[in-house]
Amino acid sequence: MTSPLGLVRSSQGFLAAVLLLTYLPACTSWHVGGPTPREFVTTKKPEMVRVTRTDGSTLILTAPRIVADSLNGVTRAGMAQEDSAHTIAVPLADVRLLEARGGNTGTALIVVGGVVLALFIIGCSAESSQFAPC
Repeated sequence: MTSPLGLVRSSQGFLAAVLLLTYLPACTSWHVGGPTPREFVTTKKPEMVRVTRTDGSTLILTAPRIVADSLNGVTRAGMAQEDSAHTIAVPLADVRLLEARGGNTGTALIVVGGVVLALFIIGCSAESSQFAPC
């Protein structure tokens, strides 16, 4: 029979593993798109880009596309739910840096390895775990 303390340890371990797994989508970062904004948008077709203008201001565009000599996309005016989205065009001459979200494989592997190791340790330390390999 499992002691109440063993169940608490086991449920806390499970909760910790679930929480760690929810961080996997966070293993992304902004990567510079190139060689030019025009080539990057037309060949890679990213869903979202972060644009840094020559004046230093930044904005995030979804559904970016090149129209003539401009980078067009949809942006939100602010972060509040009631803020409306609108289309904006940024002249390519005003784009200093274009970045897209990309996965960070190394970080994801470290997180997955940590979760597996944590589950192994939890399994070994549980008093009467059914899957304890130790």
